[in-house]
Amino acid sequence: WIRSCGNLAGVTGTSLSVLHVVAEQVDPCRADEAVERLVTIHAYGVRSLAQRAALRPLLEDRQRVITYLRADMQAEGVIQFRILFLDAKSYLILDEVVNRGTIDHIPVYPREIMRRALEIYAASIVLVQNHPWGDPSPEKWQVEVTKLIIAAGKGLGIYVKDHLIIGRNGTASLRKLGLM
Repeated sequence: WIRSCGNLAGVTGTSLSVLHVVAEQVDPCRADEAVERLVTIHAYGVRSLAQRAALRPLLEDRQRVITYLRADMQAEGVIQFRILFLDAKSYLILDEVVNRGTIDHIPVYPREIMRRALEIYAASIVLVQNHPWGDPSPEKWQVEVTKLIIAAGKGLGIYVKDHLIIGRNGTASLRKLGLM
């Protein structure tokens, strides 16, 4: 399985029906058990990475955050938009998936993002999404929506620290690319 999917995240990011087909070819009597174990192992791994990422101010150890996000998102089959909500000292308050889209589109509403940030008293946020097609290069609409979110946050005192795009072929930072 791991050979065909690339890594454990790829295995658990594969649909359950495909995993069952492969598992039944290997051992029909234990297929359900094998799939269940793989999903559980991946969930524990992602949880552990999330806990380690939250021990320090979030972007202090950028690679740790990216490792966590890649483990959780790179194998998603659709675009997932999530927000990392941070307190005044940049510690993680909440990591929340705010929307799931299709393979190439996702609706994003700046007012809803800011409403949620106000509800949980976030001082800043990091926008995160994946590219199911693998290439993390930002699209024009992503840069535009990021600018709208920045503008919405400015009047509320909520700072947008970055917009990260996770792909199988790497991670892009709109801040590092000078696009925000």
